[in-house]
Amino acid sequence: MNLPEVSPGGTPQVFKGEYFYVNLELSLYNQRVTILDYRLSGEKGAVEFISLLDSLCIKNEFGKVWGKLRQEDADFLSAYGFSQEAAILNYYGDKSNAIVCSKFYFDRHVSTSAGESKRVLQEVGRKINRSNGPGQMPPGFLFKFAEPKDMPALAELYRRVFKSYPYPVFDKDYLASTLDHVIYGLVFQENNLVAAASAEIDFSLGNSEMTDFATKSCARGKGLASLILAKLENKLAEMGVSCLYTIARCTSLGMNLVFLRSGYCYTGTLVNNCHIAGGFEDMNVWCKSISDIRE
Repeated sequence: MNLPEVSPGGTPQVFKGEYFYVNLELSLYNQRVTILDYRLSGEKGAVEFISLLDSLCIKNEFGKVWGKLRQEDADFLSAYGFSQEAAILNYYGDKSNAIVCSKFYFDRHVSTSAGESKRVLQEVGRKINRSNGPGQMPPGFLFKFAEPKDMPALAELYRRVFKSYPYPVFDKDYLASTLDHVIYGLVFQENNLVAAASAEIDFSLGNSEMTDFATKSCARGKGLASLILAKLENKLAEMGVSCLYTIARCTSLGMNLVFLRSGYCYTGTLVNNCHIAGGFEDMNVWCKSISDIRE
């Protein structure tokens, strides 16, 4: 099979063999392969699939392949070098969980933040009883769901908050292109955008990733992330989404605390999963059933 050249943006690409089909995102920036969709036909399909992944990673010097797999496929692929790092409960909308699996190359499996991740989770556990749930929007702040006209301001917010990010959120045109499946929650102070987050929806499976949280330094400490998260959750409940999850920076005490206080369950850590805030970082997986919002 001829291997394609990889673009920096990580455009999805479909590969087909005699016994497999797979849709992959190849990212030079994150130095990884993401499994977006796949179909394997028995052991022959697995062998073809693994051969493709090995070739792509060796050619491009990628350190990681990861994806969300059904349990039976995760178990099957463990014999081919995949490890199970986390789970997303009810991801498939039929009470079936997704297993987040990875295969590592070179030295990508060596975490540089394992100690910090453990400390953050311990600290989150100690702080959980201090308060629960979102508070009230502070005076002078206004929430809204994003419209196309808000994309330049949103791109500028992300550019100010993050040194780097796994996806091109600094590009207003990229953000606008996602509005068919992403809901952005925004908070303004005196017409200035100071905080945002998003819900990326998979309509076919009825789940949503809660992501892209950013707050300007001048507006931190006011609980805006929790407030935006609650607004997004209520909107998703109205839409019939059944599963919510997030992949949070393991070193961010604030964001991990936001999700624990909001009723999310920690299910595992993804080692060196993406390039964010200037380097590769481990990411914690948290998930929640939409029924928890309705109760």
